[in-house]
Amino acid sequence: AGNTSHEALQGVDLMGKTLGILGAGRIGRHMAQIAHGFGMKVVAFDAFPDEERAKQYHFTYQTLDDVLAEADVLSLHVPNLAETKHLLGAPALAKMKPSAVVINTARGEVIDTRALIEALATGRLAGAALDVVEGEETASLDAELDHLRAEATDHLVLERNFEIATLQKLPNVILTNHNAFNTLEAVERINRTTVENIAAYLDGHLVNEVGA
Repeated sequence: AGNTSHEALQGVDLMGKTLGILGAGRIGRHMAQIAHGFGMKVVAFDAFPDEERAKQYHFTYQTLDDVLAEADVLSLHVPNLAETKHLLGAPALAKMKPSAVVINTARGEVIDTRALIEALATGRLAGAALDVVEGEETASLDAELDHLRAEATDHLVLERNFEIATLQKLPNVILTNHNAFNTLEAVERINRTTVENIAAYLDGHLVNEVGA
């Protein structure tokens, strides 16, 4: 369904374009390595720069404003913390190229959804690929759960449902149901790590400890 003409399906080359990464941790660095393989220039912003890692994974650190301004593709890889909430809000989006595309496989709260919708709908931003959205815990992308949306009475839930519905209707948005992790190999690694954590705990020590 939809427009399948050559004009509608036309893309752009990645070679020579700039990938901006917000959060150059383990996942962000691997994203940089993949982009390097496609011939992209990679710039990153991170609160804790590691120059050795940057050299290993073929990217350079820049300020947040410079990454936003240079990126043809902006990929988010930061955790959901108080200091990262709405990191990509209206002021940040205004610094990006109108031709840029945003990818978010991190946490929905990192983006101000209303500001993103405004930028996408007005041509201020070319597109977005979102595997996570704000409020996804209380709103489903699955059509089979539409009746739960209709029954929602909480104001915030209704607002989040409206935003998701609006994103779904925008032609320059790809929206997936928090599924970016879901490869056979990734699930096997998760299962293996879980078993190793349980075994280590029973043996009297903790691995992969997370703060309370």
